[in-house]
Amino acid sequence: MAITPITVVNHNLTDRELVNAVDNFMAELPTFAEELNAAAMAMNNNSTNSTSASALTIAVGALSLTVQTAKSYLVGMSVKVALTADATNWMYGDVTAYDPITGALAVYVASIQGSGSGSAWTVSQSSPGGASINGSATQDFVVRSLKQQLGGTIASAATINLDVTTGDTIDVSGVATVSAVILTAGNIKIIRHTGGQILVNSSAMILPGGGNITTQFGDFSVWLGGAAPDTAFCIAYNRAGGYDDIGIIVADSMPGTRAGYIDCPPAVSLSLDPALYPVLFARIGYTWSGGATSGNFSPPWVPVDYAVVAGGTVGSSTTGDVKTHTHSGVVGGSSYQWQGVGATPQAPNGSTAIGYTGSTANYPAAQRVKFRVRYK
Repeated sequence: MAITPITVVNHNLTDRELVNAVDNFMAELPTFAEELNAAAMAMNNNSTNSTSASALTIAVGALSLTVQTAKSYLVGMSVKVALTADATNWMYGDVTAYDPITGALAVYVASIQGSGSGSAWTVSQSSPGGASINGSATQDFVVRSLKQQLGGTIASAATINLDVTTGDTIDVSGVATVSAVILTAGNIKIIRHTGGQILVNSSAMILPGGGNITTQFGDFSVWLGGAAPDTAFCIAYNRAGGYDDIGIIVADSMPGTRAGYIDCPPAVSLSLDPALYPVLFARIGYTWSGGATSGNFSPPWVPVDYAVVAGGTVGSSTTGDVKTHTHSGVVGGSSYQWQGVGATPQAPNGSTAIGYTGSTANYPAAQRVKFRVRYK
């Protein structure tokens, strides 16, 4: 912006010339002040404010747009790129490049608010870590002073790309198996799972414990981008029902029922729909279903008053038995031992010895408890 020169007052003037020169000088001062203020405003404000007609969509990541030339954008300067028609929808980040000749501006967007696209944008300088970069009160949930921007929903698929999702916490819906997660190195995203998906542990998505995870509605997982664009680490997994002990049988001293558990029936009971108990079914399948291989399945079962035995095959049972033994007695003043043979032990002299009885199972002496299996 050019500033109009003002009259120079020469001291080698006559009195009349000096009076005229001073009058001209005083008349020029208001214009000079106005032009000077405009120049100062341009230096302090307009040099880092601009508009853009580039077609853009609100998203995190690298952003390229064209603004006016001869601006004062510097690499590392923080700017906000807002929709001119609705400034509540914006992108915030740092300048990575600017060409004052062509007006080409590059910004790495670290935070967004709202959504949408357009070709009319207002670009303004913003303080680093500005007060608004965490989003609006209507979109955020607060954990103490930490704010997470809530995003939308994406469908589960063989590969899910968290880099193109809006917000910090998103929903993943559907039941498709997920074999890979894409997330830029160093970025963190939180997923709420709203369907029964199978997460496959691999180099493309490394899961806690090194095994696959079957999700259920309300589970949360936290993801950290790894060294390569197609590698992500699940650094935390929280089940809606609590600890990951689905399929574990517990001996419970509490009568009645317990939330998240099924009481073990006394025999095979094909009453559980795999679609309603997907995680338990993924763990035990038809192991306890008496040979069934399709349809409903049975939870682990424990016969009435039966002892749970260690060893052998899970889901198999043992038959009650009486150990081989002898009875001692006295017949006709002589001591003898009767060896058990069938149901009627015989004495050596042919006389009938004392009989014995027993049940079909070798029950231990024990207190009764309820056996339950966790299903969520």
